[in-house]
Amino acid sequence: MKEETTGLEVMTVGISLGGFMAAILASSLNAKFCLDFAGQFSLLHHWTHVETNSFLQAMYSKNSNCIGAAYCI
Repeated sequence: MKEETTGLEVMTVGISLGGFMAAILASSLNAKFCLDFAGQFSLLHHWTHVETNSFLQAMYSKNSNCIGAAYCI
């Protein structure tokens, strides 16, 4: 996406999980604006999903403060 948006003014928008992605992309693409409405930044309140989902287990086992490679809290 970085190549596709080079030289363009980037604005990201999202709600809930889309807000999470909007924030990650805004950060990664140096967006001018990011509108994040109720972004979902943690799945810890759904810990039982992490216990049964191998993808989430792998993300949390690498670094309990990171969700994906681009966003760490």
